[in-house]
Amino acid sequence: MQIMKLNPKVIIYDDGYVYNSETGESFFINETGKIIIDLIKQNNKFEEIKSYFLENYDIKNNEFERYFYEFIDMLKFQNILRDE
Repeated sequence: MQIMKLNPKVIIYDDGYVYNSETGESFFINETGKIIIDLIKQNNKFEEIKSYFLENYDIKNNEFERYFYEFIDMLKFQNILRDE
């Protein structure tokens, strides 16, 4: 997986509120989504993010990967996340 970077025109608040100033769209993400975004902001790669969740949550590897990629696809669709 390529390096993931957040769109600099997107504001993500501590409560999970996401605002895209390019499109004017906004929505909320849950706590898990917020953690993933925070880890991406810290330049963590997929394997590091996966390790964090497998160590700290009761989730299986294949479940994490499925949910992670679904979430990443949604962020890309909403122009929140870009591959670098």
